[in-house]
Amino acid sequence: MFTGRTPNRHGAGSFRAPVADLGRSIPNWLRHDVETLPEILARRGFSKHAIVSQASWFRNRFGLDRGFDTLSMPATDAGVVEAARDWLTGHRENPQAPFFLYLHLMEAHRHFDWTRVGNRERAEKLTPAQRRAGIAVAPEYWCPRPLAARCQTFLAYVQAVAAQREQVAQVLSTLEALGLLGETAVILYSDHGEEFRDHIGEERAQGGHPQDHYGYGHGHAMYQELLHVPLLVWHPTHLGARVSMPVSLADILPSVLDWLQLDYDRQSYEGASWAAALTEGTSREGRARFASAISLGPEQVSVVRDGWKRVLHLSNGKRRLYNLNLDPGEKQPLQGGAVEAELDRLIDGYIAATRGGDQGAPILSAEDIRALQSLGYLEEVETP
Repeated sequence: MFTGRTPNRHGAGSFRAPVADLGRSIPNWLRHDVETLPEILARRGFSKHAIVSQASWFRNRFGLDRGFDTLSMPATDAGVVEAARDWLTGHRENPQAPFFLYLHLMEAHRHFDWTRVGNRERAEKLTPAQRRAGIAVAPEYWCPRPLAARCQTFLAYVQAVAAQREQVAQVLSTLEALGLLGETAVILYSDHGEEFRDHIGEERAQGGHPQDHYGYGHGHAMYQELLHVPLLVWHPTHLGARVSMPVSLADILPSVLDWLQLDYDRQSYEGASWAAALTEGTSREGRARFASAISLGPEQVSVVRDGWKRVLHLSNGKRRLYNLNLDPGEKQPLQGGAVEAELDRLIDGYIAATRGGDQGAPILSAEDIRALQSLGYLEEVETP
């Protein structure tokens, strides 16, 4: 989102070892020659501010803080919303420049460390309608018995996401109350999804997870429950619509630059602006979207195009093909002839375009490491 580039080009989050292990190794930082959106906006006179819940990745020299004027790090998501409302109120009272405000909500991310009692307490906060909706979308393993502990685990996650929806609504209400909503674009997205044992059998058969944890969480696989994330946009001059064209989080940066009517080199980004597509109905059929940078296990690369998906395991060369239109749950690997060969060509090109260079893992202090360990990362990395 910050760079308009895919992981093979920006370098952040990758590992030099052939098997990634975010529990034992520090990932690479953002390439020094990759410019971020706040850095670009700085040259255009914007004020840039980040308010990030539990902001360890932001404060630890990984490159995410580059270009921001201020970085606020509340301990909770509610603190993020409160700080955002205060900041927006101050801006309305004393506007000095156009602004870029980045908010990062984090609490739902830690759902797999909550206790059984904590899960039950969170699940009990759901309204009856929310509970029914959550059970209706639960993967098969989780809620055959709604009062069972595992169903309470899933419903606790549903409640955490519902709480974040309410927090986002509070920010939008603040923009509206301050008269800013009519002149502000708002982009809401998730960086990844979560797996709830959707593919545990397949993952165990594939092997390679360094901690032998399969089927739960994120960072270990390329299935759609992890990659197909929400992306919603409020734009003052666009009517509401559900857009079916293929998009990527890498599209956010060039889209923002187009909306602001700022010149940029379109060939520098793997992302593609939505600006023309939303106003002119431009087709994006045939567009390929890639994913890589596994954080737990041997590297995988996936590509999705026109409803077909191909996944390559770099460690053993194994490849899988899915027709997402007919098999959205990715349960039936196929052999696809010409489709298979074309997707392989795209993956090979993606790998060939990977940039090396000066990125590496930053040296972290003991405080830095402990802060990341509190979020479930680097659990086995020794502090200096």
